[in-house]
Amino acid sequence: MKHEIIHPDCTGFMELTPRIVNNICIISLESQLTKYEVGDFLSSIYPLLDDSKVQGVLINLENVDYINSPGVGGIILIYKYLKRYEKLMKLCNLSEDARDVFETNGLHKIIEIYDTEEDALASFLANYGIL
Repeated sequence: MKHEIIHPDCTGFMELTPRIVNNICIISLESQLTKYEVGDFLSSIYPLLDDSKVQGVLINLENVDYINSPGVGGIILIYKYLKRYEKLMKLCNLSEDARDVFETNGLHKIIEIYDTEEDALASFLANYGIL
């Protein structure tokens, strides 16, 4: 199931594709994550996180061509929400620029970042016995 998020003040849109793999909710994003998309992004994701079977979330940013401070803030809000319910979150496939933003701000010490979706999924099993 894909969700398209369209904002009237922005010429583009963000596509969000969620899927569940062994109790991990994988959310693949396309386009960009800026102040125009972050509100709808969060309101689309929160219902997915409330599924009692979901033990962790993996956000795949492979097809995100731009992320700015509000977008990073949205990801941090999701992380905090999940942490409150003792669920895990990881990121994968960040562009070089996006990875630099997370590393410059020290967020990579809080939120695990992986090069590939496969590596991130394997880490849920290796580190936490999930899958």
